[in-house]
Amino acid sequence: MGNHSFQRESEAVERAFDEASLTNREKDAARSLLQGMTAQEAADIMGVSPSSVGSYRKRAYEKLGVGSGRELLSLHRAWPVAEVNVDVNEKLRERGLNETQASVCSLIAAGRTTAEIASELGIAAGTVNSARAYGYKLLGIHSREELVELLKGRGGRETEPATGSSGKRLWTILAVVAIVLVGAIALLQAIAPSASNGPVGSLAAARGTDATPFTAKAEDGTILFGVNENGQRFGRRDWVTAYLGGIADLYAAEGENGEKGFAPQNAEPGSPLYDMDGRTELGTFSLFEWQVNDLGTEKPSPDATPFAARDSEGHILFGVNEAGQRFGSKELADLYLGGKLDLEATTASNGAHGYVHVDDVEKSPVLTVYAEDGVTELGTLTSG
Repeated sequence: MGNHSFQRESEAVERAFDEASLTNREKDAARSLLQGMTAQEAADIMGVSPSSVGSYRKRAYEKLGVGSGRELLSLHRAWPVAEVNVDVNEKLRERGLNETQASVCSLIAAGRTTAEIASELGIAAGTVNSARAYGYKLLGIHSREELVELLKGRGGRETEPATGSSGKRLWTILAVVAIVLVGAIALLQAIAPSASNGPVGSLAAARGTDATPFTAKAEDGTILFGVNENGQRFGRRDWVTAYLGGIADLYAAEGENGEKGFAPQNAEPGSPLYDMDGRTELGTFSLFEWQVNDLGTEKPSPDATPFAARDSEGHILFGVNEAGQRFGSKELADLYLGGKLDLEATTASNGAHGYVHVDDVEKSPVLTVYAEDGVTELGTLTSG
């Protein structure tokens, strides 16, 4: 109680607080809002009543020249980007990146860490990772060093290949090497097809990463959680807690006319209610899912509800089956299943995509490949 253990915001935000002459209490109240805390949670830390937290926040809004917590959050997201370089952000947008991807890459170029970017932009660390992965893909780069070179006018997707004799010689050598490798891979697959896709998650590794959008649904079609095309994490709060590390950009909510959608953590009554894409407005936000009794009546439980997460093309990436078994690749298990995996994604010798029981891998040289239910047999695989 009253220990003021709020994390400080970025240098730009703290400077804005000082320039607006916020008191320590007002700063704490504003920080708590930016860090996703309710008035009650902030009150427990500050050692005051929730109504007092509300008063401190209101005073902070007035001094900062904003009218609500939503406006403060928008201003908070703009401060660090403006501090880095508006030209950099615009340059990245011109190359096809959306606002989140451009902001994240701008801050990466400026030397910010993932945690710092998440704090400065008010988004989850997973969203930072997704935005970075998508941004790099659009730019045709793979690292911060390449990003910096690209922003200086060198490297990236628009870079022309070498043109001199040495450049032509290099491309000729690379072409020959590529041809040899393709031939070698084809030969290996022909000789030992069952060993080419061993129980190492070949299916999901190719289809699912931390940058892959997906939607996890229960068998009745109820949307539980996911990651949209903008890299935003969304879902019902209990599912977010169970599978998204407890942090999302959009939470299940209800509109003033009963619409079901999603809204940011700090949404206030009257603000937009969005579809899971984070852009399409469905109505006007009223209450979050856990505040609405009728939404909670038939609310699925993460402990007892089977689900499947699919990408935009309908491919199943991971999930939990009727027997309570977690299936997917090791990579996706580490990202969304708490590292626990009962059925690991692979490809059978007949080309069927399926799963092997993790417990069987060390027991038998020939593994049965199953569907995600862990029962239906799709083929076999020789363990390598």
